[in-house]
Amino acid sequence: MALKRYGVRVPAAPPLFFPKPMFYLYVLRSVSTSRYYIGSTGNIEDRLDHHNAGRTKPTKGVGPWQLIHQEEYNSLTEAR
Repeated sequence: MALKRYGVRVPAAPPLFFPKPMFYLYVLRSVSTSRYYIGSTGNIEDRLDHHNAGRTKPTKGVGPWQLIHQEEYNSLTEAR
């Protein structure tokens, strides 16, 4: 919808687009033991860093971990 200002038609600003946050189901594999770990998160890069730094209890001391699979979902509930 165009607006009229000072006798000049001004196009309406497009609606702001805020990207919907995405959530992920991911599968990691331990390089040293070939164990697998399945998890869910909103930020895969940060989560992988946590796993490799030993800040995640179930995977502590068994890394390094590599991401081998990821799936994208609209909510954390769906990812889980």
